[in-house]
Amino acid sequence: MNFEIVYNCHLELKLLFETFLQKLTSELSDVSFCKNLHQNYLLKLIYIEKIDGQKEYMALFLKDESPILSFVSVVDFGKNGVIDGYTEKLNGIMEELLNDNKELFNNAVCVNILYSDCVDGVKKFADSMGNLRDSNIHNIWWYTDGNIVGYGCGQPNKILGIEKYVKNALDSDFYEPNRNIEDINKMKNQLSALRSEGKFPIIMTAILAADIFVFLIQTIFGLENNFILKYGINGDMIFYGGQYYRLITYMFIHSGWEHIAFNCISLYIYGTRTEKYFGKAGFFVIYFLSGILGGILSAALNGGYAVGASGAIFGLIGAVLILSKMKRQNIDGLGYMTMLIIAVSSIGMGMMTANVDNFGHIGGFIGGIIIGYAACRLKKE
Repeated sequence: MNFEIVYNCHLELKLLFETFLQKLTSELSDVSFCKNLHQNYLLKLIYIEKIDGQKEYMALFLKDESPILSFVSVVDFGKNGVIDGYTEKLNGIMEELLNDNKELFNNAVCVNILYSDCVDGVKKFADSMGNLRDSNIHNIWWYTDGNIVGYGCGQPNKILGIEKYVKNALDSDFYEPNRNIEDINKMKNQLSALRSEGKFPIIMTAILAADIFVFLIQTIFGLENNFILKYGINGDMIFYGGQYYRLITYMFIHSGWEHIAFNCISLYIYGTRTEKYFGKAGFFVIYFLSGILGGILSAALNGGYAVGASGAIFGLIGAVLILSKMKRQNIDGLGYMTMLIIAVSSIGMGMMTANVDNFGHIGGFIGGIIIGYAACRLKKE
């Protein structure tokens, strides 16, 4: 009778741990853990020996975002506590990945989540581990009983946003009794996968060719000033002269080789991604509407004339940025924070430089974010 009670209790605790593990798998899979490179390590169940001779497993999640490898390990700490060889096995895996990918990663951070219904015991263990750092490997120790999350003494309670996903898992109702965590990860990845709308960016290439063609014509025949005056953005000509065509034509005119070169490179980088994931029609709408919005803001707030595709290109940056944010993953190597830093720093540098259409850049960027957000929502529905 006593054996039956203990056995049933063990099964119940096991079920609680597996339920938490499923919930956490669901949350981490939504934010690109277990998704990109190194398929043999992305979602790994590693059997480890406990001091009482029983075998338990550690679930290991990985997000490879250069220059940091981010790990989350989850282990059933149970009542018996210490797991022999746990940190050694974990550090061995991290060292192997770092050594095999030195050109991409220089540090590894692992949040170790110890699951136990005996909070006092697991807390003592987490406190005893301290803030372990072995050269370029940093271990952090948290614990949970399935209801709350606690942190070892001196351990950070926030790192890389992982704390949010742990708390979301604790609050989640997600449970799939007939699925293992590999199946859940696969299902989530399929749901969040970016769908390519085409291989060759036809619209982007056509606009790129048009920009270069117009620039060569104005340069060879000495028509730059003439083109700027006839087709560039100017508030008086647009609002009082009714020359609204300038809101389109100004995007195809550039002033100087540096101007055209920088815009062509930027158009290629962000245009290929926009057309790939928003489609040809989506790219067309984002590019020209962002350019028009940038042109209107420039015409309203700038004096003189303004030309160039920068406003439209900032719109592409805004659209790809919001796609990265909503999908919670990199867009062909470009992450949300990277693009945000590029956009903000570019606008900031423009503020300190003469003859830069900052209002056109800001208007295009905001326009791209709004249109990109609307496009993402429409796709989702």
